[in-house]
Amino acid sequence: MNDAIAEEHNQPAGLINVTTHFRGTVSNQPIQSNFRKTAVTNIIASNLANASWEQLDAQLDLIQSELNETRAALKERNLNEMRDGVADMLVTVYGMGHRADFPVDEDYHLVDQANRAKFDTTLEDAVKTQQKYADLGVTTKIHEGQNLETGATHYVVKVEGNQGEKYPHGKYLKSYKWAEPVFLALADDHHLVRALHDSSAVFHHPV
Repeated sequence: MNDAIAEEHNQPAGLINVTTHFRGTVSNQPIQSNFRKTAVTNIIASNLANASWEQLDAQLDLIQSELNETRAALKERNLNEMRDGVADMLVTVYGMGHRADFPVDEDYHLVDQANRAKFDTTLEDAVKTQQKYADLGVTTKIHEGQNLETGATHYVVKVEGNQGEKYPHGKYLKSYKWAEPVFLALADDHHLVRALHDSSAVFHHPV
């Protein structure tokens, strides 16, 4: 943190106030989610939510490294290292969301809701979903599942038998009513949005 930023926030140079640099996703609320905990750790290490494309590439390399280590632990059937690997993968993935200044908790909620919306809530709809995939030549079977939070029954259409890379056995398929999650737009002054605009302006600059 440079002196100018420190002066702006009325604090000594080298210090950083989490609540003023945790853009959009935190005020003065208690830190609860794993994403927020990871963001605070990154801020302490001066890994702020303003990473360049190159820094995000480097963060992705960290994610890949943790994935490789977890894969090795799985191959060795080392349960402790597997657990460590799973946690480390989460930390590095959350870290990328923080460095990119994405509202990860909100995005995760949207994706989780979209995943649950892949399941039909009536058998009639499940049959329609099954027919959708039958028309594509995919053999499926309808399974019942229960939401442990609400007790509601859901109908899950799963691939029956391996049917190519796209349709492996047991994969659950999207309801015929399913739609992609719609993320809230990032602000115009978001550093990556500005970077895209700047690169686009350079690319299209008249000769």
